[in-house]
Amino acid sequence: MKRKTFLIGIAFFLINHFGFSQTTYYISTLGNDADNGTTISTPWKTIKKALTTVSAGSIIEIFTGKYSEKIIPLVTGLPSNYITVKNYQNDSVVIDGA
Repeated sequence: MKRKTFLIGIAFFLINHFGFSQTTYYISTLGNDADNGTTISTPWKTIKKALTTVSAGSIIEIFTGKYSEKIIPLVTGLPSNYITVKNYQNDSVVIDGA
């Protein structure tokens, strides 16, 4: 029993220490890349900002709008801890890489 408790404690430490917890970030055409991106009221403006900032386990939610930017991820998730990029709720998102 002590061993199991010890292993669970180590797992929680590693998850918290190495950033494996989920954080949601927001993107909006009205946002600002100088903001922290972690709340609906302080979204980033560009998807590029998110894809150069977030870590494994992060969720990136994009609000309605047209985003004219090339998407080049510079960070990666892990096989068991993805980076998820999706539209916010039922918002309509257009990414135009031209």
